Amino acid sequence: MDFDSVPFGSNSPEVSELLDNLVPPKRFQSMELDSYVPNPEFPSQLHAKETISAFVAMVRSKVDRDRRVTRPRGLFLKRDRVSDATSATGLYLDGGFGVGKTHLLVGAYRSFPYTKAYASFSELTNFVGALGFHRARAALSVVDLLCIDEFELDDPGDTVLISNLCSTLTQEGVHLVVTSNTLPDRLGDGRFASEDFLREIQGLAAIFDVVKVDGPDFRHREFNVDELKEISSKSAISSLGNESSWLVIEFAEVMRILLEFHPVTYTKRFAMYAGVVITKGMPFDDQARGLRFVSFIDKVYEMEIPLVLCDQLIVNLFPESFLAGGFRQKYGRCLSRLYSLNLDFERKMKSD
Repeated sequence: MDFDSVPFGSNSPEVSELLDNLVPPKRFQSMELDSYVPNPEFPSQLHAKETISAFVAMVRSKVDRDRRVTRPRGLFLKRDRVSDATSATGLYLDGGFGVGKTHLLVGAYRSFPYTKAYASFSELTNFVGALGFHRARAALSVVDLLCIDEFELDDPGDTVLISNLCSTLTQEGVHLVVTSNTLPDRLGDGRFASEDFLREIQGLAAIFDVVKVDGPDFRHREFNVDELKEISSKSAISSLGNESSWLVIEFAEVMRILLEFHPVTYTKRFAMYAGVVITKGMPFDDQARGLRFVSFIDKVYEMEIPLVLCDQLIVNLFPESFLAGGFRQKYGRCLSRLYSLNLDFERKMKSD
């Protein structure tokens, strides 16, 4: 299928369209609070589940109370600003990889019956980037519960931006549930001069009650990107046969598209394809291009769109300077997801 043959509309989508996309991705659709099974060897997992359930119930009770307030016809109800010092305005799930933090976060979203939004940290920064701070704040201020996955501050600009956004939203009655691998008062450590932004980081930490989630990675597998061999374009395309619903596209053209269009549009631009074959892959030497590619892989993976990167060893995709730098978690996640995607495609080739 030809990418340019599909009309995608404007590169500046409407606010309502962007808000409609702030939902858990397809890969997480089946996750519910009730289906989260805590590991009995780690009591913090049961505590986290119970705390999340109680927090969602508390927020629901507040919204129920607000909705019972009588107001003249035609006037919008203005929610009470958060003033109860005994009620948390946010929960912060802190723990390692594979302990079920995302499952709990999606469960919180699904169990809450009123206005809500869900986004990964990168999606939230893209949302603000697409709309501007004030329009994004206005759009999200009507939400009762905002769930943010993989909360991480990679640079000073994000620190100030997201700290201000979260602080403002909680003052306007929005409640937050977020996940991260870093405690809120340690965000930014090792990535930039976090001491220069201590006020913003401490202000962000003050919003949340921290809930620890301990345990081993439930996937119980060692990730080794070196195990995957390079897949040639010829063999990948050949395995598709007469399948016309896949997008076959050169790496350079993918990057042209990713740099031309805002990351918030990636879902719409690739959702109609059954899968993507990227040919003539090449290593990155530019951070801006690399980070756009990371955003693209995140979205494809979450949407469960099959993808294969051909003619390039994944282990050599990002230079060591990228993998040791401030965005190392993003690049590491991208390699892990690319490995899984290519491995799935390799299995498909062998079964055809």
